[in-house]
Amino acid sequence: MAETKEKAVEKTAVKETAVKETVKKEAVKPDAKATVKNVEEKVKAAARKVADKTAKAAEKKQTVKKTAAKAPKTAVILQYSGKEVLYADLIKKATQLSKKAIKKDLKDVKIYVKPEENMAYYVANNGEQIGSFEI
Repeated sequence: MAETKEKAVEKTAVKETAVKETVKKEAVKPDAKATVKNVEEKVKAAARKVADKTAKAAEKKQTVKKTAAKAPKTAVILQYSGKEVLYADLIKKATQLSKKAIKKDLKDVKIYVKPEENMAYYVANNGEQIGSFEI
């Protein structure tokens, strides 16, 4: 509901700005035939154009929101010997250990999991850092 109010305020501000700009343009132009009625008509026409543009922009935004599909949440879980280990946790731990050891930009980390040994081995920055940890 707050978004709707904000959008309405934005639309009103855009309309007011367009109307003011049109009025300024008309005030600057020395036109002997221009009357208050002509200026009012031009302001109304400008306001209609702004309203149409705002409506089209809102319509496009809604279309984009509807078509954008959300990726499902996924998790890879390694099960062995009655244990469960999330791959995301392995990646996080290997990345943290690599960052501590390298102390500069981490470009890549490869993790090799050996459940039979209860270990995970990692190689960071193409062999710059090699290590392991228990899973």
